[in-house]
Amino acid sequence: MKLFTILSSLVILSSCAHIVIPEGGGKDTSPPIIQKYSPPNGSNNLFPDQIVITFDENVQISNINENVSITPDINANPKIKAVKKKIYVDIPKDSLQANTTYTINFGNSLSDINESNILKSFNYQFSTGEQRDTLYVGGHVVDVKENNPIEKCLVLLTKTNTRLTYTSNTDALGNWKILNVAKGNYQLLIYSDKNSNKRLDEEEIYYFENLTIDSIIPKKVFKLITFYSPKQGKIIIDKAKYLNDYSIFIKLNQGTDSSSKIMYSLSNINNKKNLPVSSTNLRDSLIIYHPFIENDTIQLNIQSDTLQRFTIIQPKKRTKEKLKISTILTIIRQEDPINFISSIPIQYINSEKITINENFKPTDSKKESDYKFSLKHNLKTNLKVIFAKGAVSDLNGEDNQIDTFLFQIAEDEQSGNFEFIVKDTSSIEMEQIIVKIFNTTTQYHYKTTLNKVNKIKALLPGTYSLEMWQDKNNNGIWDMGNYYNATQPEKILLKKDFVLIKPNWDTIGVEIYMD
Repeated sequence: MKLFTILSSLVILSSCAHIVIPEGGGKDTSPPIIQKYSPPNGSNNLFPDQIVITFDENVQISNINENVSITPDINANPKIKAVKKKIYVDIPKDSLQANTTYTINFGNSLSDINESNILKSFNYQFSTGEQRDTLYVGGHVVDVKENNPIEKCLVLLTKTNTRLTYTSNTDALGNWKILNVAKGNYQLLIYSDKNSNKRLDEEEIYYFENLTIDSIIPKKVFKLITFYSPKQGKIIIDKAKYLNDYSIFIKLNQGTDSSSKIMYSLSNINNKKNLPVSSTNLRDSLIIYHPFIENDTIQLNIQSDTLQRFTIIQPKKRTKEKLKISTILTIIRQEDPINFISSIPIQYINSEKITINENFKPTDSKKESDYKFSLKHNLKTNLKVIFAKGAVSDLNGEDNQIDTFLFQIAEDEQSGNFEFIVKDTSSIEMEQIIVKIFNTTTQYHYKTTLNKVNKIKALLPGTYSLEMWQDKNNNGIWDMGNYYNATQPEKILLKKDFVLIKPNWDTIGVEIYMD
């Protein structure tokens, strides 16, 4: 009997010790599958208090504030939660408007619990009216200066008569889309919203436009410019610092359109001659040019809306240099002015002390910038330009030394021609268009209109950048518009390294599109 019991126990133990590996597939990589909507997705005549979406497995929802949106906006945020296999969306009472199509976009917030597989770009739609709106608006957002896409911009599309606002954001490629939009008139505002305060602030980039939507707008390009608000409060100098022996950089607390409002004086300098103040490429900074000062420090008294004083420390071991003039190019086009640069900011040019080819004077002289000036002529041969002493004087009151420069007029085989037509896919208006072709040494401005054949002759070989803008008011400069009085910036095209000019070569039939 004992033997039987022992044998039976061994059989049982042997059975229990036999481990069977269960059968099964690989890792689950599929997102959760929707099994039921309540109310059904795409319903009409619906003012739901709660929407329930059922899946085939347990789900979770993450980063609701960042990933989930309802458009058009409602006056209170819906409450959203995940419970096992269901998502519940509770919509606040009286938050929906009649005859409106709403879209709840879950983005990439929904995933299964076990493997976190994401159900991408999922949305739920319903209409409080008899039918759903089916139009959509999309766009591609780029920076106006560099043409680079901009991500994480806030997109607001507001219907003019109801003030309903549809919201979206640009993705990593600068693209956005708003679904289920009704026909009508809208205001579109796109801006970078760097501080996430949902308000257009100083120096954020933006775009705005009044749109009439009567059909699908699949993908329009929107070029964003920097926003500057009107002057608010007093202009104050944030800082002033040494830039070089002849210039001081000053930073303002806000942008200004006029440097003439800035008054200043420097220690040991008589400012009766109104030494120049130049704007930089930023509206909130300026440069003061001044003669050489031997002191280790400069005392700057500057008057904007308030009087401020700065002590600016200069580098030691400085020596006052002599004015030197040099050329930018030695081969030039016949019709171009001759360009020169100086080592010290220029104060005065005396054309009577400049001769060309022994017997001729320049037809005109022009100070292009503080360090650059040009001379015009009407000669067709190679040039010999002689500067007598006193032809140019600098900010120190010092004159140039006698100097001679030789220039060769480019022959036909040394230059190339460029023919182009400006086109615009969104307009047939014929306002004046300014075309600027330039490189590091030269620049050319031309006026034209849409669809006109333009030919620029005898360009020197090289790679040129191109800028182009619509000049509606014929003032010769690009106007950036005004957000507050709803004036649009003039249409603009900026591209770099666009035109390649080869010697003795015609580039013809080039089409350049504004849009």
